[in-house]
Amino acid sequence: MNIQLIKKDQRGVSLIELLIGIFIMSIGFFSVIKMQTYAVKGTLWAQKRTNAIYLCQQYIESSLTTPFDSLDNLNDQTNTIKLNKSNYQIITKISPLGQLTPTKTVRVEVAWELKSIHFEVERQNIF
Repeated sequence: MNIQLIKKDQRGVSLIELLIGIFIMSIGFFSVIKMQTYAVKGTLWAQKRTNAIYLCQQYIESSLTTPFDSLDNLNDQTNTIKLNKSNYQIITKISPLGQLTPTKTVRVEVAWELKSIHFEVERQNIF
């Protein structure tokens, strides 16, 4: 028994096959573009957070070198710093106030674009 396959002569690609191929490729390209935008946004957010942490550390370290009796002068200080085209607002809080306390807590908060980060350190008075 002889089975013969009938071959049709195809000379090109039909319009439907072409449209399906373009559609699948466009989905791939748009996916790559969307992933790239998420990567750029994540990188910018990480850079701004790193800058905020750096500023917090700088203010905490400067408060450690400030004499204990002068710490009350740092309370409720607000500074605005522009770093890498972003504005950071730095707020310093000291508690409890007064010179007779044996320990004081220094809290530095850095805020940028509706986000914030803070560090606290406790200082003891060395008599």
